[in-house]
Amino acid sequence: MRYSHIRSSPVVLTLALASIGIAGAMNTATVPRTVVASALVVCGVYGVATVARRLSKPRLVRLSIGLWLAFIAIAGVHAVGLETFAATPSTPFIAFTTVIWAVTWATLIGASAGTSFLAFREYAAGSYVAHPEDSVVDGEYDF
Repeated sequence: MRYSHIRSSPVVLTLALASIGIAGAMNTATVPRTVVASALVVCGVYGVATVARRLSKPRLVRLSIGLWLAFIAIAGVHAVGLETFAATPSTPFIAFTTVIWAVTWATLIGASAGTSFLAFREYAAGSYVAHPEDSVVDGEYDF
């Protein structure tokens, strides 16, 4: 039995953003928690990199823009204040803030990683430069 569905882009992206979100939700007051959170972020960015490698350029652009828009939307919650949104009696404050911090980290780092990988792809697409010593050896002098 093959497990190819685990290697599909949406599943890998979901797992990557979840690991980044878990790292963001951790209270990193101690060194071991900081090390675990850092490892989770590295794994998450690696997952975003594997997805970015598989996607076409237009789909990677849409993914990056979507993550940036999600981050801007969640940043609005931070701008108003977490206490304002958690003031309703039906919302437990600690659970609410933990989820908000997880989504904030996942969208910010995911969008940054996706945009960075898109920039690397764009840079590699236009970075061919003919070496002048090749033309000298061939006897072609274009000055």
